[in-house]
Amino acid sequence: MVVEVAHAKLRDWAGGLQQKYAWYHHQRHGTSGAFWQDRFKSKPVEIGGYLVSVGRYVERNPVRAGLVVEPWGYRWSSAPHYVAGVEDGLTDHNPYLGPLGEVERAMYKQALISGADDALIKGKRKARVLGSPEFSARLTMDGGRHRFRAGRPARV
Repeated sequence: MVVEVAHAKLRDWAGGLQQKYAWYHHQRHGTSGAFWQDRFKSKPVEIGGYLVSVGRYVERNPVRAGLVVEPWGYRWSSAPHYVAGVEDGLTDHNPYLGPLGEVERAMYKQALISGADDALIKGKRKARVLGSPEFSARLTMDGGRHRFRAGRPARV
């Protein structure tokens, strides 16, 4: 999931979401016990090309998991929105993609099929930030969280 944070309580929101989904799953399937294998993780993502790449990487997760053959075939994906213009009531159009006409949708579809973004994201798997060195230099750690440096811009 790619979420733009409009508030500083992302950890609380994500924890609540995980807790509610675990409860729902246990109720539906009659299970109990630990549900999530790992804790919630987040990384700052640079707006622009990196954000678009991360979105496509996430849209390919159902393909990598063997759930579908094509990313736009997964019911809970935003891929049908970007490939075919399907409005699902959940997906907000990524403004960094610009307007998507027939040609742009075909290009987006081809980028999803190629998986070209996978190498970029996998190459940054251990990085604390997904973005350029300049973007990373503009961030600082504050209480375990990345924040933009206050005052003058950071030296690069």
